[in-house]
This record gives sequence, C-alpha cells and structure tokens, in this order.
Amino acid sequence: MDQALIDQLPNAPRWDYLVGQKVGQVSQIYWIEVHPAGGENHVSEIQKKLQWLVGWLRDKALGRYPRQIVWIASGKSAFNARDPQLRMLANKGCRFVGRSLRI
Repeated sequence: MDQALIDQLPNAPRWDYLVGQKVGQVSQIYWIEVHPAGGENHVSEIQKKLQWLVGWLRDKALGRYPRQIVWIASGKSAFNARDPQLRMLANKGCRFVGRSLRI
C-alpha cells in the first residue's frame, strides 16, 4: 500500500501492506505495518499510522471488508505481551504480533 499511495499521498503516514485472504465465502484483509518496536516513540508512530489508516478507510470499499490491523516488529521488541501501550493499541484496533504473523 505504501508504494501504491506514495504519489497520491506523499506526506501521509501510510500503512505498509495489505494482504487479502478468502476462505470459502469469507474474505478478510490483513493491514500489516512492519516497523521497529524499540520503545515508546515507535508506539506513537504506530498510533499516527493507525489513525491515518482508519480515517483513510472510512470512505473506501476496502474499509467494508472484515479486517485485522497488525504491527510486526522489524527487529527486537522492547515490549512484552502485557505492556499497557500494546493493550491501548489493541483497544484502538491494532494488534502487535512480535516478529511474525501467521495467516
């Protein structure tokens, strides 16, 4: 997604990827951001990207599909599964999955 929108929205905090999956009659979109997870400043960057993504999806056909929004760490993570910042992101709709995502 990042490369597809760079000309149209060069200054937007664009999300990296989307992956579509169809199982039977059910379609699902995974919005994936691969980003460092080394500390609080990275959480605030993900929050900005998440806010942009949710706003951008409001009037798009892609926004009507069931979705999962995930953050994959691009290196070592400074967070554990019970970190309050990760819970706050999860409450806003973004799940931190560590270094890998199994679809």
